[in-house]
Amino acid sequence: MAIKTIRTVFTCEDKRLKGVLSLPQQSHPPLVIGSHGLEGSKESAKQTILAELLPKAGIAFFRFDHRGCGESEGTFTSDTSLDKRAADLISGLNHILSLELTDNRFALFGSSLGGAACIEAWHRLKAEGRYPRGMVVCRPCQKRHY
Repeated sequence: MAIKTIRTVFTCEDKRLKGVLSLPQQSHPPLVIGSHGLEGSKESAKQTILAELLPKAGIAFFRFDHRGCGESEGTFTSDTSLDKRAADLISGLNHILSLELTDNRFALFGSSLGGAACIEAWHRLKAEGRYPRGMVVCRPCQKRHY
């Protein structure tokens, strides 16, 4: 199954953020939007694996660089906060939905700080009367020494 990849730019507040939308062949698939961890990017392993696997299952996946990360504008030290990450996520979601390439069903995926951003974004979206279909959050694996 061929995956269509669209590179895109959107804004959040005064920053230009860069992302990649991976689409399956079907028309208007459901969408998952990914939020990377603290020092990650849209090129992080979890993000790129989902960009390959989800379209094969008929689901679009949008991954992007939060402000101050990867190819997006901003300064990591001054532009990194839970509030700003949640705002970036919602702006990315709104941008992708405005392209009308997916249907309006969406879910959230976040790793580490990206997971916290998904939880905060969920609360904001709910306050707007918009409800994600689901959310997956994970944290980095850490070795434990007993």
